[in-house]
Amino acid sequence: MEEGVVRLRVEVLASGNAGKVRLRQSSGSATLDAAAVEDVKKFKFNPARTKSGRTVSSWVDLPVKYVLAD
Repeated sequence: MEEGVVRLRVEVLASGNAGKVRLRQSSGSATLDAAAVEDVKKFKFNPARTKSGRTVSSWVDLPVKYVLAD
């Protein structure tokens, strides 16, 4: 089993779904990196909002940490 932190750049669409997902920093494991990208694509985010309350797309930096548990 592997563990580590994958740092991603994620486009959060106005719908709250993930758009583009880019690898910013590898965990050192191609398996964990690929799993993080696929997992984040399934996330539902709270999208950014304008002052008037309209939802808009934005980009966020997201660390994904994989830790082995006993």
